[in-house]
Amino acid sequence: MEWLSQSELNDALIIVVKVNGPLKNVKELRALGARACAFNSLALAIAAQRGNLGMVRLLTRGPDAARANDNGSHALTLAAERGDLAMMKFLRTRPENPARACDNDSVALCFAAKEGHAAAVEALLKGPDAARPRATDSLAWAATAKVARILIEHGAVITQNAIDVARRDGCLDVLAALTAASAATQPVSHP
Repeated sequence: MEWLSQSELNDALIIVVKVNGPLKNVKELRALGARACAFNSLALAIAAQRGNLGMVRLLTRGPDAARANDNGSHALTLAAERGDLAMMKFLRTRPENPARACDNDSVALCFAAKEGHAAAVEALLKGPDAARPRATDSLAWAATAKVARILIEHGAVITQNAIDVARRDGCLDVLAALTAASAATQPVSHP
C-alpha cells in the first residue's frame, strides 16, 4: 500500500471506522502512516458515537494524538449524549485530551441532560478536573426531574429561561422540580 497518499490513508482509516471494521485493519492503516490527527477527529467521533471503546483507544494512541485539533471534545459530547460512562471516563482522563477543558465538558453536560442521562450528568459534574462545567447552562436542557435536581444540587441557578423551556417542551416533572427548588430558595415574605 505504499502507493497511497497520506490523504488516502487517512480516508481509508475513516471508512474502516465508519463501517465498524476490525481493529486489526485500523492497526494496519496506522502502521502504514494513517494519522489520528485533526482530519481523523471524524473517525474518533464515529467510533465514540457507536460506543466502540477499543477503536477509540486505538485511534487516540501514538505521538500524533496530542496534536489533534478536536481530538476528543466532539467524541466526549457524543459519548455523553449516549450516556456511555466508560467512554466518557476514558476521553476525560487522557492527559493530552482537550476534552478535559471546562467548555467542552459544558457542551457534553448539555447533551447528557437533554437525553436524560442522570449518571452521565453526575459524572461530568464530579469529574477529575478542578474546573467544573457550568450546571446553570445545562439546566434548560434537562429532560427529567432527576437531571434537573442533580444540576441544582451542583449549583445550577434556576433561570426564567429554564422554566420557560420546561413549560414549552411540556416537561411537567422538570417544571415541578424547578418550581419546588425555586420556592425553597425564595425568602418567605410576611405581611
